[in-house]
Amino acid sequence: MFSWFIIALLLSSVYCSLKVEQKVEKGEATVCFKFEPKYYDLKDYVEILKFTMNLLERSNKQSVRKNMLEMKHEIFKALAKPKRDCKSYYDIGIRKDGIYRLSPKGATPFHAYCDMKNGGWTVIQRRKFGDIPFNRKWVAYAEGFGNLDGDHWLGNRQIHQLTKEKPSQISFEFIMASNHANATAVYNGFYIDDEGAQFRMHVKPNAKYNKVIQKYIQDNGFYYHNNMKFSTVDRDNDRNGGNCASSSGYWYNTCYTLANINGDFNSMAIYNKATYGIIRSEIKIRRPF
Repeated sequence: MFSWFIIALLLSSVYCSLKVEQKVEKGEATVCFKFEPKYYDLKDYVEILKFTMNLLERSNKQSVRKNMLEMKHEIFKALAKPKRDCKSYYDIGIRKDGIYRLSPKGATPFHAYCDMKNGGWTVIQRRKFGDIPFNRKWVAYAEGFGNLDGDHWLGNRQIHQLTKEKPSQISFEFIMASNHANATAVYNGFYIDDEGAQFRMHVKPNAKYNKVIQKYIQDNGFYYHNNMKFSTVDRDNDRNGGNCASSSGYWYNTCYTLANINGDFNSMAIYNKATYGIIRSEIKIRRPF
């Protein structure tokens, strides 16, 4: 029976990370483990939960009961209904970064990567490895593409669902190529309209910049693109004579201000009279409360 428990947990490793240690003392099994679910909507946890409860009820050893109660707590969280956004998971005490199932009001549930350690942010863009091309058409940017735990664009339809009820903060984080310094800019009042309005973007002008990025900001940075529709290689909605989105998708005004982060991976940069290369970018959003 106990070996079946270990096997069941190992089989579930497709969906979670699990460390199990087994120790036998005087013929009695003692278990110590750390249960770390990666996805939070999987039916596979049900059988493990049943067995956990059974073992918990039969155990009279304090160390076993303590560990089993911890596992029970984590499994119940895993089986919980999907939350509105990453901040909703954060608000109930979850602090583990990873992929979570989100369900904004009126939306079909979807998965997103949540930055929990920094306060429950939903990641909508990440470029770290350069293995995912961002030169995509309108439908791809609308639906989302890439790997949620790697390079990806979450999807304009999902971003709209996350921001339509409550304007969000939007955070840009870049790693500078020259010295690997972390440059950040955070804006308030961010939301985008639905696809019928071509995902028009809205944001407030006043932002918080860290010291690294301050010298690169011009025209209020991201706010320069306020009220712009989304543009892609096959749908030009910018104010430039050409198409700013010839190699990427974004809310372009007259091309780049703040940064070019969805173009060629090796050409990502911040623009302010001169060009300053960046080697990593991440955009994430969060309800202010």
